Amino acid sequence: MPEQIRGDPIDHRADIYALGATLYQMLTGTIPFTRTTPAAMLQAHLFEPPPRPSAADPALPTTLDDVIAIAMAKDPEHRYDSCRSLAAAATRALEPSAPQLVSSDLQGAAAVSPPGAIEFAQPRAHRSRSRTTTIVAATAVAVLTAAVAIALTSRGARTLSGIGIPADTTTAVRTTTSSAPSTSSSASTAWGRDNDLVALFTTLLPATPADSGYQGARCTDLTVLNNGAAPTLECTQDNGIHWYVWSFRRGDPRRDSTFRTNIDNDTTRQTTWTRPSGTGNVRWSYYPGANTGLLTVSFDDPTRAWVVIDVNWDHHTGQELYDQWWTPAPL
Repeated sequence: MPEQIRGDPIDHRADIYALGATLYQMLTGTIPFTRTTPAAMLQAHLFEPPPRPSAADPALPTTLDDVIAIAMAKDPEHRYDSCRSLAAAATRALEPSAPQLVSSDLQGAAAVSPPGAIEFAQPRAHRSRSRTTTIVAATAVAVLTAAVAIALTSRGARTLSGIGIPADTTTAVRTTTSSAPSTSSSASTAWGRDNDLVALFTTLLPATPADSGYQGARCTDLTVLNNGAAPTLECTQDNGIHWYVWSFRRGDPRRDSTFRTNIDNDTTRQTTWTRPSGTGNVRWSYYPGANTGLLTVSFDDPTRAWVVIDVNWDHHTGQELYDQWWTPAPL
């Protein structure tokens, strides 16, 4: 959510943004913003216009473009006032005679774009769509509506922002076949939902949010869609190295794509590693398009198998990251 990335106060409208992004993924089969690095992904959520489902699949009605544009507006004030309203608007968008929203309805729904950015395209005339796409879209909206109804009638369960996965921010995350990796429930409560993740890397991550970790890194919790909002820590160092400890729910294919990144050029290297803590793979490369070194680490042991460490360093090479960050890393 843009407001969370900016460090602004969070309220129920963050859930609406997340629900809009989920609906987009259900309609198109892709996440709203696909980028080569986490930093670029966060930048897209901050500044780029909400993506149009009809651009990903021309058979989808452009009325759904309007729904996504409002749900994923950068300014929370311009979003739907409730998840129920979003679900109702998505249902109306699939009606054969669904009208296009007038431009005033979309005021503020476009991105806050930096100079030179592409402006948000205005809705186009409703185009024909195939019966198959209509059925898929209707199913997606029906699932969304049902999820909202369940969420509104459920009592007692606390949830992670934007998704319907029960979570307790004061105790360790329980281990199930669909949960993120978990260890002992005796972990410190200082990190809330990230307790178990921190317990896996006590020599790398700070013991509390107020402490410093490896190479003086300062770390904070991060909740984003590109790992299904599973526990994640984002860490920054004074020398400009920026890294993430991503956890994934078991079976999530995004673990492997995060490790591989989208960069594969003549600078890319990958090898296995063996240290007292275990074994795994490390991959590093240089992305000339952003003048950034990239490095990712995966783990073979069951307790960390669904964790990926993702490191980047602007104005440096992947080899420099390997030599200066990975080689001495306390893993």
